[in-house]
Amino acid sequence: MTCPRCEGELGEHPARSRMSVEREERICADCGLDEAVRESSELAPIPPNEWPVRRSA
Repeated sequence: MTCPRCEGELGEHPARSRMSVEREERICADCGLDEAVRESSELAPIPPNEWPVRRSA
């Protein structure tokens, strides 16, 4: 399956996006970590209407 946030592989242990109150949107672990770091750093979240997020290589 594909992560809707970055279009990468969803993986065996997907996270739940912090962007929805219900937290039902499954995203890959890397995107889950990114959302958690953004939240703890008080950075604005990337809203779902701006997904997919392109990773810089």
